[in-house]
Amino acid sequence: KDYEHMALMSDVEKSSAFQTMVTEPLTELVAQSDEIAARNEIDPDALIEAITTEDVSARKEAISELLSSADDEDRYQIYSITEKIKPIFERRNAIYENIEAAAAEAEEIEAANTKREAAEALRNRQKAAKAVGERISERMPFLEEIEGLDMDSFIGEAGSTDPSSLDPVKATYNSIGAKLMPRLAAEVLRLQRENENLTGQLAEYEDTEPGAGGGGAASSPSKSRDSTADFLAAVSSQLG
Repeated sequence: KDYEHMALMSDVEKSSAFQTMVTEPLTELVAQSDEIAARNEIDPDALIEAITTEDVSARKEAISELLSSADDEDRYQIYSITEKIKPIFERRNAIYENIEAAAAEAEEIEAANTKREAAEALRNRQKAAKAVGERISERMPFLEEIEGLDMDSFIGEAGSTDPSSLDPVKATYNSIGAKLMPRLAAEVLRLQRENENLTGQLAEYEDTEPGAGGGGAASSPSKSRDSTADFLAAVSSQLG
């Protein structure tokens, strides 16, 4: 039973709600007290003990004794800390006295925070995936000519996938692929330009052949498109 109680206290103290309501403001006040103790060459632990003494008269006596040589500003700040620290301890004690209810509430808050953070992360991933997808389409217009390639589905999958959830093999594959993609794209564009140049030269050659007439020149654009499409299909099949 004691173990369960201690476990609940530990869980509650780690929660963001407890950190915000108790730990953080208490830490800030203790830091201020330590600064005053250092300035006046006072034992910081003794000063904190005096500040947190419950009996009012005993607290005043202890603080007056410790700050006997301190200036008025430091004395005022210590009394201000005393007033601020009291409700924090009361809040902490109330939480400890109702630890089970506090643990349940802390769990609900943590779950809500986790859900909110997950939703925000999803929005950020979707926004990034859309921007990257548009950039890739802009830099590699030939992708539109590859049959069966659905960039929108790639963008959707990338935006919905949490990178931290990937297994090591897939994460490594993605990392290597991301480094290879720019060079691969540059090579595909170079080969495409080379293919179009050769197709143009072939069309010019056919136009100069005897008996080619006007038909050869009229057919060259469609030949160029067909050749380019065949080339892209071949590259796509090699990439899997």
